[in-house]
Amino acid sequence: MLDFGILGPLRVVVDGEIRPIGPRKHRILLASLLLRANRPVHVEELIDRLWPESPPAGARRTVQTYVMRLRRELGAAGRLIETRSEGYAIRLDRDQLDLDRFVELAASAGRHRAADNLAAARTGLRQALALWRGAPLSDVPSTALARTDIPHLVELRCRAVAQRVELDLLLGSAGDLVDELRSLVVEHPLRERFWALLMRALCHEGRHAEALATYHEADHLLGEELGAVPGQELRRLHADALAGTIPATQPAGQPRSEVGPERLRRLLTEALHIVVSGAQPDARKG
Repeated sequence: MLDFGILGPLRVVVDGEIRPIGPRKHRILLASLLLRANRPVHVEELIDRLWPESPPAGARRTVQTYVMRLRRELGAAGRLIETRSEGYAIRLDRDQLDLDRFVELAASAGRHRAADNLAAARTGLRQALALWRGAPLSDVPSTALARTDIPHLVELRCRAVAQRVELDLLLGSAGDLVDELRSLVVEHPLRERFWALLMRALCHEGRHAEALATYHEADHLLGEELGAVPGQELRRLHADALAGTIPATQPAGQPRSEVGPERLRRLLTEALHIVVSGAQPDARKG
């Protein structure tokens, strides 16, 4: 029984017991192989992962030594690391790596979504996201991996989270999402999708002044950090918030609510107050 994990700290489980991989270079080597599971990784690529600045003399021979020692650390599982003509590969079944399980569950959720089975799609995404144990490969200190591979893993997770939140909104769970989305825009401030989902959740709750304040916060941040203006989705949601309407992705059977000009003026005043002072609007005002 073998299980490898990269969706969090590097983890190796052999026959139900966690097997620690001690030396830093060994963790970098194993992570590099797991990220390309069942595909050969060229020795030159491994050298770049292990010594991104200045490889030592005899780096190729040192890689061979590290592979030999890693195999020994893995015990019986060491046989999974195969020598190929151009480098090395780790041979795994699809259920032996958490990343592969995540990708399969997310793909299955996509098929359910395409078939309009929203509840099953949300369940699949929740199962996929439950595989994450923290920041990917957080205990593998490699600037090369941080530059080339880890951003891709973070992107996969963010897409799955966004899809799951959207399904929660479609299935009528907007009220439970605002706090989660506020945390997500703090963690990923340049991802417009999370800002848009936060605005959508607030509009679904009738909290249009907060949605307007959220738009202005995103607009300011994107301009300061990227010199960019909000994209089409954020601008459309801004128009919804100004009109006091619920965005079009509301659950079936829920009418779009509208507000008159007097309430619209009050919403704009509240939004400005939130942006300037950071105060929360009085939810009792509706």
